[in-house]
Amino acid sequence: MTDSTEFTVNLFKSYIMNHLFSSVPCPLEAIYKKIKEEIIKQEGRIQELENLEEAFFIVHEEITGKRPVPSRA
Repeated sequence: MTDSTEFTVNLFKSYIMNHLFSSVPCPLEAIYKKIKEEIIKQEGRIQELENLEEAFFIVHEEITGKRPVPSRA
């Protein structure tokens, strides 16, 4: 795991923790889409998109115990 991937994993985890006690749940896929939109707004961020994808897989596996089927848009 690269430093950038680790940063993105921590970003996912902080989103999760911040919404843990919220009255409105925030699914992991929604967090993924929000971070992806922020990355896409910036040019030349291909590596960050790859890190986001890997971080999503890592966090999903930590939470559920299995890697997700890549079917997100």
